[in-house]
Amino acid sequence: MTKKIEIGSLTHERPKTQAEKLIATTEKPEQTRADISKKKIDNRKADESKTSTKSRSQRKAKGSLKSKHRTMLIKPRTDDYLKAIATIYGTSVNEVINQALDAYVAIKLQDPEIGSKIKLLQEIQIKD
Repeated sequence: MTKKIEIGSLTHERPKTQAEKLIATTEKPEQTRADISKKKIDNRKADESKTSTKSRSQRKAKGSLKSKHRTMLIKPRTDDYLKAIATIYGTSVNEVINQALDAYVAIKLQDPEIGSKIKLLQEIQIKD
């Protein structure tokens, strides 16, 4: 699968990066995500009449397939470079940052020590 990048009148098909491929193997397809979201909405409607004994954090965890908001501070020079890169690729700064973070996470996931710690954390979260 390739991502189409348009810059002015130029069109360039960019192949997925190794990081994007690695992350794609750990994520569920978008269609499945949509199906899951629809089922969750249907289940919520059915459960509205019932009183829930689940904690707020347990209910909140159900919506974990949505994008998350994060606030961070970056250096002005870094921001200038991000804007320039986004302009060159005809995309948003948000997309550039997401690609960079995806690549960083993919590199960390390849480290056996970090990968095993992440698996342990996921197991602990599932049990809670």
